[in-house]
Amino acid sequence: MGRQSERTERSTRALLGAAALIIDEEGLQALTVARIGERAGYSRGMVTERFGSKEALLGALLDTILSSISSNMASAMAGKTGLEQVDVYLAEIARQGTEQPNRLRVLAKMTYQSIGLDPELSNRFALANAYIRHNLAGLVRAGIADGSIRPDADPDNEAVMIVAMFRGVGYQWCVDPNGVDAGAALRYAHEVTVDRLASASVRARAGAV
Repeated sequence: MGRQSERTERSTRALLGAAALIIDEEGLQALTVARIGERAGYSRGMVTERFGSKEALLGALLDTILSSISSNMASAMAGKTGLEQVDVYLAEIARQGTEQPNRLRVLAKMTYQSIGLDPELSNRFALANAYIRHNLAGLVRAGIADGSIRPDADPDNEAVMIVAMFRGVGYQWCVDPNGVDAGAALRYAHEVTVDRLASASVRARAGAV
């Protein structure tokens, strides 16, 4: 990687990090091009030069947070049953919530504060949620087919409920940070969801161990 590429990557990370800090500390409404540049140690023009607009920067920030979650899952899911893949997915969400809670907080604030404030970002969240639901429903269907998930599970509604759980934990944590332990709540949601979805044969094998 050349020096120019390194500088570009460094400044991009700095701008995204600055935007995340502002959202975390003050909310989405406090985010401006000038403040992002200032917080990152650059001019306001750097945001426009690098991303084109504040809205595009927010889209890149959303993609960065979501990809950091999904990038750790693909290899861990290989060769596993549908239920085991759901287990891997939710375990990674819980791990991120425990080890990198600021990302969960920023994601939650971006999700809810964009409604009515930034329609473009809100629409990106709608698309991202639809994509996540589609993937989760696919895992549930795969689990039903391979016998690891109970046959009466409703894949589409299970996907809605799973997304609702981790989005809801993030929201409650943002509005009541001292009253909600996000990491513990996500770990609990992970455990009860896998237990609820497990087929009778999986339960029988687990009981026999």
